[in-house]
Amino acid sequence: MGSVQKIEVTDSVEDWDDEQWDMARFFDEDVAALSRVEVLALKAIRGMEDKELFEAENKNQLDDLKRSLTRREIKEAKQIDGRLRLMGGDLISFLDKITYPMKLLSLGAYRPALLYCRGNLRLLEHEAVGIIGTRVISERGFMMAGDMGMLYGGKEIDRRNWLQRTGCPSLDGFPGLDKEEYVVVGGLASGCDTAMHQGCLSVGGKSVAVVTTGLDRVYPQRNEMLQWNILKEGGLIITEQPFGTLQKGYLQDGNRIVAALSTRLMVVECRIKSEASETVRWALDLEKDIYAVDYGLQAEWNSGNVAMLREKVAKPIPYPF
Repeated sequence: MGSVQKIEVTDSVEDWDDEQWDMARFFDEDVAALSRVEVLALKAIRGMEDKELFEAENKNQLDDLKRSLTRREIKEAKQIDGRLRLMGGDLISFLDKITYPMKLLSLGAYRPALLYCRGNLRLLEHEAVGIIGTRVISERGFMMAGDMGMLYGGKEIDRRNWLQRTGCPSLDGFPGLDKEEYVVVGGLASGCDTAMHQGCLSVGGKSVAVVTTGLDRVYPQRNEMLQWNILKEGGLIITEQPFGTLQKGYLQDGNRIVAALSTRLMVVECRIKSEASETVRWALDLEKDIYAVDYGLQAEWNSGNVAMLREKVAKPIPYPF
């Protein structure tokens, strides 16, 4: 993974109104050395890697790249951009100095150069809780993921209702619930991701789903309605992958983004070797607060949780039932 280069950032755009946001987007496009479509042409059509774009920026070679673009590359990129806009989507380029997500700047050389987005971009600046876990999840883990999605995505009244319904004595074991609702961040996979998004949506909360497919694909296919509901409730779907991309080969790509976007990271259930463990490693590099559910027992299905708690990588969240 390597050492993460940290960049200090202070300002936020999460409270801007639509007019302020639109002005910032226009400004970004006007002052950028490469437009979003040009970055799209270099990545999706020419096949440049992020590190090559960052190197060109560091060497002041972006103008050379701009001049090297052919009419065919620009035409194909405009067609992709037009298709994206028809589905209500947008692009975020690493050259967008105002509206590029500040949280992702903490990734330094590992930040994504281009994001394909659909939904409310301003959620990327909102205080967020990452809720992660395994795809093949136990019954108790699935229930816990759904409850955590609801608790962090919901309001105070939703939390009080949960206490009354479950008989849980208090919310003391869940960090940060002394304030209003968070954005919840995760993937769109089976198991934990599905449960936590459903829990968040059940109380009208806002979700960000970091997916590893193109925006024209949904994986797993059975989560197509879940993705639609995330968008309907004012959430956001983001990916680094171009149209047509299936998940195979890109399973780990979203881990660093989930870790970077999250104020704190909650591990619901995982094995020692898992995608969730990879996200935790990124969160450690980024010095995020990490928590893991303590089920009070040790088994293969929660061996990752047990190891994190034993090694004090994560703080415990007591299983409340």
